[in-house]
Amino acid sequence: MSESASFSEMMRSGKKLTLKDKLTAIFRLSLPGTLAQISEIIMEYIDAAMVGSLGALASASVGLVASTTWLFGALINAAAAGLLCRWHMLWGQAT
Repeated sequence: MSESASFSEMMRSGKKLTLKDKLTAIFRLSLPGTLAQISEIIMEYIDAAMVGSLGALASASVGLVASTTWLFGALINAAAAGLLCRWHMLWGQAT
């Protein structure tokens, strides 16, 4: 992508995107989500390390809660992503 034309301008104009443009856009859009997932995993390791000194029962509790939290968080994120996509499709049709 050239410095003068943003990705959204290129998409609106109907210009054919090169593979490099597409890969750059995918990387830029996926980076925040990837960093968020990595930071969540790091926080779970920190929780487990801090509770590890309290004993096996406390460590097992953190393991159970971490996996359960991840499961419910993933379901909520999936539902939110689906609703957002649908809302944007309806919004795009209205404008």
